[in-house]
Amino acid sequence: MIPMRNPSRFVSTRILTLFLPAFLAMLPAGVPAADTPLRPGGDPVPAGMAEVQKLAADFFEWRRAQQPVTGDDIPRVERPDGWVPDFSPAALDRYSRQYRRYLLAVDALDTRGWDVAARVDARLLRAAIQRVHWELEVLEAPRRDPGFYVQQTLGSVFELLIISSPMDEARARNIVLRLEGVPATLNAARGSLDHPVRPFAEAAIESLADIDGRLERTRDALAESFPAGLRERLDAAVTNATKALQAYAAWLESGLESMQTAFAPGPVAYQWFLTNVALIPFSPGELLAQGRQARDRAVAWETLQQNRNRELPPPDVFETSEQQIRSASLNEREIRAFLGSQDLMTVPDWLMHYRFCPLPARLEPLAFLGVNDDLTSETRLDEDACRYIPEPSTDLPYFALSAARDPRPLIIHEGIPGHYFQLALSWSQPDPIRR
Repeated sequence: MIPMRNPSRFVSTRILTLFLPAFLAMLPAGVPAADTPLRPGGDPVPAGMAEVQKLAADFFEWRRAQQPVTGDDIPRVERPDGWVPDFSPAALDRYSRQYRRYLLAVDALDTRGWDVAARVDARLLRAAIQRVHWELEVLEAPRRDPGFYVQQTLGSVFELLIISSPMDEARARNIVLRLEGVPATLNAARGSLDHPVRPFAEAAIESLADIDGRLERTRDALAESFPAGLRERLDAAVTNATKALQAYAAWLESGLESMQTAFAPGPVAYQWFLTNVALIPFSPGELLAQGRQARDRAVAWETLQQNRNRELPPPDVFETSEQQIRSASLNEREIRAFLGSQDLMTVPDWLMHYRFCPLPARLEPLAFLGVNDDLTSETRLDEDACRYIPEPSTDLPYFALSAARDPRPLIIHEGIPGHYFQLALSWSQPDPIRR
């Protein structure tokens, strides 16, 4: 069974990222880099904007290393070469101090006289900084959620396995480094998890069932494309990581009875998030009302559609993944053409394609760790995005079964005009803060 995502983490990610990227891409960009004295139109750069750009560059460089791994596809970032996660007690204290320094710095900016685009940049930077507070000091996942460390260990490897580009030596080396870091990360978890929540621990234990077999299959599949000089290290790293993960699951099991039984941020904390991070002008109660209305509408339409089709058999699934991939490729091009012909949305000519791809053997054992697609990145805008699919079957989970019958809903949600489109537009922004 695949453990459910932490709902609070899922909501915080999706509220913030569902709407902002494509919207921000359409806004006028903020100020160019500090060494550019004029805007594209020839207007002088407002005084002080070099300062906010410098602060943003420093913060986002720090954030690439500090940001926790999650199973979601939208917040994935390109990590520095040689990166391994660190959420030890000392690191958590260090992150909290650095967060406060960044917050003081952005609040000290004097934005008087700045134009709207520049003030938007400052406000967005503050929201990004406040997200660190939400993660570390409101949700407190490193202190509450044992599954957090499954993501920082296995999930950090999953981030590299999901990339659809051919395996190169740098990526192979980083996979080994992250596997080698698993024992230290799990040792640190024992010190950081000072008030774990039992349902989160039970989900983490469940996710580690058969982890020895899973990692063995991943290792065997990787060996085919790994540089010969790294295969011995890969074998040793997988062995040590497996032992550490099994010991971690046993440690969690032994402490279940003493753990708190529930956790919820509550409406006050969610209101803080909506105001300071998501920049959404609604209360939690208003969002709940909107959600209920949307759900009721969806249920009504689904009921009508089911009644309309009650005499029809369920749609067939594709016979093979190759057939599904070919259909998805045609569907994606039809969706792009439809958006343009109906004057709904302009899809830039430079935007690459969102494709369905066979689920690779290296990824299949750890596919439960996150959304199984590669939406590329700000340095890989010249590559197609890739959705990994299993062989079609009527036994598949809901979304995979839906795509095995008709790829279009998933393409629209995750591809175009969905998350791949949103992220690519965001990454193409000339202003780094808008990305």
